Amino acid sequence: MSWPSPASNATKPDSTLWNQIISALSLAGGSYNANQQVFSNYLQINIAAASDQRALFISSPALVGAGLQSGGRVFYRVNSFDTVNHTLDFIFNPLTITNAGTGALRIFTSLDGAIPTEIMRWTSAGFVGIGTAPASPLHVHVGTNQNFSVASIGSACAVQAINDAASVWVPLVIEGLPMKFGQNATGLSIFYVPNALSSNTTFDGNLWNGSVTFWVDEANNLLTFRAKYSSGTLKKGTVALV
Repeated sequence: MSWPSPASNATKPDSTLWNQIISALSLAGGSYNANQQVFSNYLQINIAAASDQRALFISSPALVGAGLQSGGRVFYRVNSFDTVNHTLDFIFNPLTITNAGTGALRIFTSLDGAIPTEIMRWTSAGFVGIGTAPASPLHVHVGTNQNFSVASIGSACAVQAINDAASVWVPLVIEGLPMKFGQNATGLSIFYVPNALSSNTTFDGNLWNGSVTFWVDEANNLLTFRAKYSSGTLKKGTVALV
């Protein structure tokens, strides 16, 4: 049942008991170790629920009229120490986005009690946004007008680099050594290596069957191709650049 019980004054804590509860939850009730990094004597709560059953439920008051709502914030705090103690909070906060009930779970961080900064958002549609409210199943904001997005365009899965308004393409740089693009060992694919490393057959073993790699031979003004057939046979060709 709920505590204190509304049906009996006998279960309500008196002032002494309230002081003990407050002490258990307050800084006065804890202590640091020698490095001032670990707390002791704090209230710990263990909730043991049956599998896939409700263990902890935090609910905001029901709305009786049209409107949106931001739910209560749940804080997880860790501490560190250099010359003073620092507190780092990870904050979870649900909210509704439309009156029809769509919403999101937002994750914030706050250092030493500063105004929380939103770092991630999961929507009720399953979209994930890092540093932004997601406009696609995966949306990562890395800088001003620099966004990486994974979305469905037509019948294809698309990887996009877009501006903040998702209205203009922006440059996308993919780095790796070597890099492979393709379907599988028997499908059409492209294998890329930098010019400086492609003047020999070092990467022949990394080529998929049914794939091709190409590079620019600047010394000889040639565009060079090296292909591996589905049988594993290697072929080479060049195109003169003028």
